[in-house]
Amino acid sequence: MLKSILVGLDASEYSNAAIELGYRWASQFNCLLVGLGVIDAGSAGGALPPLLPQARAAYEELVVDTRRRIEHQIEQFSLRASQARIASKVLEDAGYPADQICLEAQRYDLIMLGQQTFFHPGMEGRSCDTLQKVLRSAPRPVVVVPRTLGDGSGVLVGYDGGLQAARTLQMFVSLGLGALGPVHVVSVDPESSLTASRAADRAVEYLRLHGIAANAHGIESLEAPGSVLVHEATRHGVSLLVMGAHGQPTFKELLLGSATITAVQNSPVPLFLYH
Repeated sequence: MLKSILVGLDASEYSNAAIELGYRWASQFNCLLVGLGVIDAGSAGGALPPLLPQARAAYEELVVDTRRRIEHQIEQFSLRASQARIASKVLEDAGYPADQICLEAQRYDLIMLGQQTFFHPGMEGRSCDTLQKVLRSAPRPVVVVPRTLGDGSGVLVGYDGGLQAARTLQMFVSLGLGALGPVHVVSVDPESSLTASRAADRAVEYLRLHGIAANAHGIESLEAPGSVLVHEATRHGVSLLVMGAHGQPTFKELLLGSATITAVQNSPVPLFLYH
């Protein structure tokens, strides 16, 4: 069962949405909510690229501003958790954000991060690569949270019958997330809805053995599976999309499949990932 959630704090709108989802789940599952603010390695005295004195001073100002915004978010995080009587704690680390998140995650059940991350100072509003790095090496499942949370309910599980999909489904069940509402299992096959339905049926049977009612949906489509799953998540009005590492990963994608990359970038609802 879900006992603890680690939320990465970078003082962005995406991070605020991850905190909001963390509050909801911590309240529903009666678990510990941990907020982690990471100050980039530069502010920890780490190596910086060679900079002229004026450029270094400007960078240091950005670091100070980043630290101030994260500390403010940490304060608000703790205050609201206390008001809602949610068990919580806060951590503030200095180092490389992805490394620190993965290290601290060894203590907890689940990681929550925004769909875009902004841990690096001086990026001028551009997202950093922390999410991608965490997804490739996280020791725990990751929930990727969009900038805004809808009012949907239920879960859509994308299931391609592969090893990663099976492992992800087991982790989803083990954490007790089936309690989030009605479950739809969607499988996509480019040639046969029957083949897709057979894959979905296996997942549905597994869920039913664990007391989770689910509906199977086999879809024949030449469209990219990630796009189909995002569309189905919207059509069914769910609050969570669950996926393993779908698709054949290229060197660039490493452990993540092409469908997973599509969902990470475009899902309008929180996305549960595990590999």
